[in-house]
Amino acid sequence: MAEAPSPDDLMRRLRTLVQSASHMLVVMGLDRTILWVNKAWETRTGYALDEVRGHNPGQFLRCPDTGPDVGPTLRREMEAGRRVRVDMLCESRDGERYWLNIDVQPTYGPDGAVDGFVAVHTDITERKIQEQAAIAARNRLQATLNAMPDIVVELDSQGRFIAVHASDSDLLLQPAHTLIGQPLEAVLRAEVAQLGRTIMADVDATGVVRGHRYQLQTSGGMRWFELSASARPPEAPGGDPGYVVVARDISGLHEAEAALREANTRYDLAVTGSLMAIWDNDLVTRQVYFSARFNEIIGGSPGDWIGSTDEFLDMVHPEDGARISAATVRHLEADEPYNQDIRVRDERGGYVHVRVRGKAIRDESGKAVRMAGSLLDITAEREAKAQARRLGVRAQIALKAGRLGVWEQDGSTGLVSMDATLAELMDRPGLADTPMPPTDAWAFTHPDDIEKTTELLRGLIVGEVDEVQSEHRILKRDGSPVWILAQVGVVGRDAAGKPLRIVGITQDLTERKAAELRLKELLGAAEAASAAKSQFLANMSHEIRTPLNGVLGMAQLMELTSLDSRQRSYVETIRASGHALQAVIEDILDISRIEAGKLTLSPEPSLTGDIVVQALASV
Repeated sequence: MAEAPSPDDLMRRLRTLVQSASHMLVVMGLDRTILWVNKAWETRTGYALDEVRGHNPGQFLRCPDTGPDVGPTLRREMEAGRRVRVDMLCESRDGERYWLNIDVQPTYGPDGAVDGFVAVHTDITERKIQEQAAIAARNRLQATLNAMPDIVVELDSQGRFIAVHASDSDLLLQPAHTLIGQPLEAVLRAEVAQLGRTIMADVDATGVVRGHRYQLQTSGGMRWFELSASARPPEAPGGDPGYVVVARDISGLHEAEAALREANTRYDLAVTGSLMAIWDNDLVTRQVYFSARFNEIIGGSPGDWIGSTDEFLDMVHPEDGARISAATVRHLEADEPYNQDIRVRDERGGYVHVRVRGKAIRDESGKAVRMAGSLLDITAEREAKAQARRLGVRAQIALKAGRLGVWEQDGSTGLVSMDATLAELMDRPGLADTPMPPTDAWAFTHPDDIEKTTELLRGLIVGEVDEVQSEHRILKRDGSPVWILAQVGVVGRDAAGKPLRIVGITQDLTERKAAELRLKELLGAAEAASAAKSQFLANMSHEIRTPLNGVLGMAQLMELTSLDSRQRSYVETIRASGHALQAVIEDILDISRIEAGKLTLSPEPSLTGDIVVQALASV
């Protein structure tokens, strides 16, 4: 298991996190003057920390058009030690106007009394611009409707159309004059007609009705309308009263509201789906808060995790507890960065790896009263790194055991580098892990093999193949050749098919080539010995056959003379033995013919009885 980062590293990362936060952060003393601001605040306002420290933030935020109630509201609530949120129009150092949502929360000292404030300034300029644009649009729309409403309808007490006016004829399904005298139910869908009747009843009860919405099919398509209605007094005393209904086309507003709801939903999903858990440790009460993500990481119950500092430390792996406690002390005493990788016990009885970052919040005297930060689940990251290390060790063991050298070429720079095994094989140890131009690397190839290896690499580079294999020679420092087996492959290609990286593995074939040479020499010697043996057998057979033919000839002549039975038996034995010896000579010659691949079979008729008699006679 790799050792966790030092507290210095932890605090450095936390400081980086806070300084890089998109929200503007301000820490103030009890007198509401600035103690510290982050980079986002400095960037947005144009004022550096050294310029604003000890001053009220309002000095650097207010502009002539800032609302008159903003300052008094902030001052009143902060003096009362209460949280306060306001929207404020501000002006940066260079004169740029922008809106901030200012959320100020009190901080508390060891005695529980308010000892300062922390403020989060959120830039809401875009939201305000949209709100102001929406308000302006609504005002313009209202003014237009006041002058010429989209649809103005007069109904009698029975709900029949008396008059109809539309700023756009497309807002109506039929010409306005054809509606006169018809009841609501004859013109509108049943649910819209029922809404009309409901509005009439509400007007009878309250006098004025506003804000009803409905969707209506017009000749221009489906549109959304907002209804306002009031009672229409009778034209003459005792006459029939009625209703005036104004229908405003709010299709654009409805779409904007739907888009805003969708944007808010996405924002909520983004916050809910964050991989980090947020934590806050009250150093006075020793109570720790974690957002719901922490319970998701450890497999706990849904919702936030709240407990004592001791309860949390009890969940920390025993080997990590002392280290994180020491890191906390160093951070609080020396403000060292607080960034620790630790193991926390989960609800399943195992441990998860988490990265904890935090920052102390101090009172006016500089005493740390709180710590807050984030916690990230890095279990998968640690497992992936451990697996990569294991695979790397296995690969190194395999390469060393097989005496395999490795080289690679960077596709973007073309530079070639080799490992120590290959460098030692070429008797050039100084070249290990030293990038070199490809021309220098290819110069180590034996001149007689350059053409072959160049052609193989060309096919690899242009994409004809992704892997090649070659047996060729490379040159050592003294110029002596070394036979190698090279396996070369492409590791990824860009969109144009150009290799991103080429990796080669080389195997020393010196011993194998030496064995092949020895085998070839032994084979040549064996073939020469076999040829000499065959020649000897041929010569020997010839030398034996000549006197044997004389013996057989004289035996044949003796058979022609007058012989008694005993003498004739001796002559026949001589002839049979001579023929047997002649067969042996032929067999020896057949061996030579077999080794030369020239043996031919010559079938001949024979008497089995004669063969048996001859065999017995020679015994």
